[in-house]
Amino acid sequence: MNEMSIRDEAKSKEQLMNELNMLRQQLDNFRSHEVNLRKEIAERQQAEAAWQASEERYKRLLSSVTDYIYTVSIQNGRPIATSHGPNCEAITGYSWLEYEANPLLWFQMIHPDDRQMVLKQSAEIIAGEPAIPLEHRLIHKDGSIRWVRNTPVVRKDEQGQVVAYDGLITDISDRKQLEERLALLHQVGQELTRLRDETAILRQVVEAIKTVLQCEGAGCGLINDTTRELQYHHHPGGQPASAIPSDQSLTQKKNNNDHHPHQVLNVSNGSQSGYCVPFWPDWAGHSKVFVPMVIGHRVIGVLYAISSRARPFSAEDRQLLQTLADQTATAIENARLYQEIRQRAEAERTAREQAEIMREATISLVASVDLNEVLDRILTHLEQVVPYQNACIFLWDDDLLHAVAGRGPQVQEKVVGRHYPIMDGFLYQAIDIGDQPLFLINMLLGLGNGDSFPGRMVLPLRVRQRIIGYLTLDNANYSHYGQAETNLAEAFANKAAIAIQNARLFRKLRASHEQLQSLSRRLVELQETERRQLARELHDEAGQTLTGLMVGLRLLEREADNPEAVLARVAELERTTDTVLENIHRLAMNLRPATLEHLGMVAALRQHIKSFNATYRPKAKLEVIGIDDHCRLPLAVETNVYRIIQEALTNIVRHSEATYVDIVLKQDENQISIIVEDNGVGFNAGAIMKTGRLGILGMRERAEMLAGNLSVESTIGVGTTIFVEIPHDHSDSHR
Repeated sequence: MNEMSIRDEAKSKEQLMNELNMLRQQLDNFRSHEVNLRKEIAERQQAEAAWQASEERYKRLLSSVTDYIYTVSIQNGRPIATSHGPNCEAITGYSWLEYEANPLLWFQMIHPDDRQMVLKQSAEIIAGEPAIPLEHRLIHKDGSIRWVRNTPVVRKDEQGQVVAYDGLITDISDRKQLEERLALLHQVGQELTRLRDETAILRQVVEAIKTVLQCEGAGCGLINDTTRELQYHHHPGGQPASAIPSDQSLTQKKNNNDHHPHQVLNVSNGSQSGYCVPFWPDWAGHSKVFVPMVIGHRVIGVLYAISSRARPFSAEDRQLLQTLADQTATAIENARLYQEIRQRAEAERTAREQAEIMREATISLVASVDLNEVLDRILTHLEQVVPYQNACIFLWDDDLLHAVAGRGPQVQEKVVGRHYPIMDGFLYQAIDIGDQPLFLINMLLGLGNGDSFPGRMVLPLRVRQRIIGYLTLDNANYSHYGQAETNLAEAFANKAAIAIQNARLFRKLRASHEQLQSLSRRLVELQETERRQLARELHDEAGQTLTGLMVGLRLLEREADNPEAVLARVAELERTTDTVLENIHRLAMNLRPATLEHLGMVAALRQHIKSFNATYRPKAKLEVIGIDDHCRLPLAVETNVYRIIQEALTNIVRHSEATYVDIVLKQDENQISIIVEDNGVGFNAGAIMKTGRLGILGMRERAEMLAGNLSVESTIGVGTTIFVEIPHDHSDSHR
């Protein structure tokens, strides 16, 4: 092969290889294009599938949307047409065909009160002003009122002129209704904060529940802090309710599973929930919801609502009711705090007033020591402390209750001034004064403070744990005196008792002083009388006898020379001297018996009674028990016992007209007793003892000098008995 051929063949091979490489390159490009094409086809298929899925989702979303779109076309600044979207019927009740048939339907369905507002919005949009959403009312085809939100979107041409605007109509009736209910709750909450009466709060809350939840029945209950029972205050139909234990007030499940104490319970169709609810049978089968009223962690009560609707209350209803329950709980707590503060302030004010009344009463009572004036002031100030219609003051007088003062119808006439015996074996004695009885309570028999009698009170007058009387009062206008009034009256009675006791002590002290003055005057009179008597006797008897003796002695001097005459004269003088000695001895015996001084009390009494029986008409008999005739007692005891019996016999001679007198003198281990009894005319012992007749007063003074006491019993026409008891220790006796 030549060189050219070789070069040509090489060149052909090179061209062939180039073509082959080009074909290979084209093949690779074709394969790469095929892959991309297949990838693009796959992507287009995926996109198409996604578009189809999105279309399906859009269709589903569009079918679920209740809002509808309308379009208003504008030409030359005026609306020329309005088109409505397919969802218009869901909101307004009218189809788009009805809107096409009646171009003014869109305006006619607007609530009359809102039409000017909608027209103003349209004019502003057409004028190119910013489009602002507007909320207004529509009248649905069924006649109901619906709230909608109209959101406009403006379309303009290249020159900026408004050519159309689209509007999105959204039904906001539920939100508006919620806002109205919330506004009502806010208003109710503000009103509740101004209320201070718990009953008024509950009444207003019940009405608010019916309005807010639009239900037929509502009620509320409060837990009694003392009994822990839930007491319902308002019920459907106004029926009263019995108390329900608080552990069941928010109810328990029938399967005994506990629930949270603040849980909101919703009951539909009565018996479907498994909860036991405390409602009336007439409401069975209706929806119910009840929520707790809580302060902090403490449940104070419940609110509930009942509806004839078959469906249960919504979560929104429950939330609204719970909000109202929270407001109510706060209002009730505030009302209770207000009432507590007010009651505390009222109690403090009342306490200050009562303290001032008691202070003035105390000053007034201690300002006087006259018993009658003190009693009158007690009744005056008592009426300021506790109102009464009838009141009476009773004081113990020996074993009798003496009505010493009183006020009220017929009290002065039929009660005051009388004595009432309080016998054993009964608790009280009624004093009949017409339609207003006063009750005397025997406190010693334990009936108490008259609480068993409505509108009546009996207060003991105590001084150092000793009852000196009673203060009784009644008031027909009171069904029952309260404990506070009773406590105040008791405090007043204690001060009254002290004032009465002070007045009585002053009266007794004044009487004792008067008696002492009378006794002093009497002693002076007796001393003067005895002196006059002694002087008269000395002058009339001893003086005359001594004068005769002097005359006889002078005659004796003259007859000295006549022995016989002297002897006769001496004998006469001796007789005269004996007479003088006898008279002087009698006078001395009257002043103080020598027998008492030398032989003792018993012997002196026997001698005195012997002389008494020989001189006076009444015949006295002495009986001595436990004392020997020769037994001697302390001189003060013997002297005063002798003088007491001597004075008693003197009084009997002067006043009793008695025919006999029995005297008993007795001594035992502890005391000496004297009993002097006569059968005379008798007298009023109480009157005589109070007037302080000097005879009895002298005997009493002598008994009290020995720490003893004297009492007198006397019956007119029967006689008188004097009792004397003198404490005495037998060991003091001596022979």
